[in-house]
Amino acid sequence: MLHRFGARIGYIVGLMERTELEDSVRTSQVRYEHFGETLRDFCEKMMDALPPIEGTSGAERFAETLDFIATRTDRTLSMHVDITNFASCIRGIAEAERTLQRDIEAKVLKPSRDFLENEWEEFKEAERNLATATVEMDGYKSKLTKLVKQNESYQKGYEKALKAYEGRLREFTAVVSRLDDHEKKHADRIKDAVDILIEYHALALRKFRIYQALS
Repeated sequence: MLHRFGARIGYIVGLMERTELEDSVRTSQVRYEHFGETLRDFCEKMMDALPPIEGTSGAERFAETLDFIATRTDRTLSMHVDITNFASCIRGIAEAERTLQRDIEAKVLKPSRDFLENEWEEFKEAERNLATATVEMDGYKSKLTKLVKQNESYQKGYEKALKAYEGRLREFTAVVSRLDDHEKKHADRIKDAVDILIEYHALALRKFRIYQALS
């Protein structure tokens, strides 16, 4: 712990050079960071836009209000039939909303949250492990360059730290190399969301046209 703390101080004061990632790995790291943060924002905005999972939606409450009005309206009046038909239309739209919410949750949001809970956490852990291994290795490397005579203990420490660093780098590279696949899956989920929204509007429009035909 003290060794790593001293190495970090060395970075700050300019007494020690940090081992940098290759450009391709660093680029993948930045892309992965951006993808994860963007996906989190996407999930939050989708949840804000969707009807509530629990409780009664606005459309359902509106339909209940119309039903109540219909029960208080003289059945001999044409307005009674019109209100009843309109309530049926709104209930149909509410059902379409529930279908929209259920399908978006199953096909879009759940897979996205699964990524954030699993692959994203795996990425962050691999990132932390690589950072720790880098500090450890750079600390030994810096000390070796400053030794007046060879020190076997430091040499062995450096070799061990180098081996650990290379292992962590392989792990990290393997994680970020899967980004293209994650991006493709997310793009497919976006297409699913668009199809679900189109179907929702088609269902709602059909219900409204039925109401118009009965009016």
